[in-house]
Amino acid sequence: MERGRRPARMTESRAGRGKRQDLSLSEEQKVLIRETFELFDSDHDSLINYDELKVALQALGFDAKKHEVLNILQAFDREGNGKMYFQDFKDVVTEKMAEEGAMEEAEKAFRLFEGGAMGKVGLRGLRSVSQQLNEDINDEDLQAMIDEFDKNGDGAIDLDEFRCIILGDDT
Repeated sequence: MERGRRPARMTESRAGRGKRQDLSLSEEQKVLIRETFELFDSDHDSLINYDELKVALQALGFDAKKHEVLNILQAFDREGNGKMYFQDFKDVVTEKMAEEGAMEEAEKAFRLFEGGAMGKVGLRGLRSVSQQLNEDINDEDLQAMIDEFDKNGDGAIDLDEFRCIILGDDT
């Protein structure tokens, strides 16, 4: 397979997820990604294997669980040798940075809705936000919103449930 081409299975899975974000990296981030790749490419073959990838992701501050690292390698292993090229590494790290930014923004929004209610968004928090936005939504409709997204049945929306709402994640 040509070096510049991405395996069809990854392109299809990314297209299917619809979450491919085109994050503009600063020059500093580009240099950091390049230097991290080069640092952990211990045999200097311009490819990184499982162990190198796991440590490189951890060095960049990402939680690198075994199954995730294996999935990444499987998706980008062009030659069937358990290794990936720099451009693929850069794509993975760029996507992880975009996801991390989205998670941070979701948490900030949650704190606005929560209003100090001990990590939960309840009827009172939704009512307060709807009033601040000059939205006239009755308590019955607000409670219906809570009920729809309250996956653990505790009568309120916690941070994980809120992230699912904001990020469109069904897990």
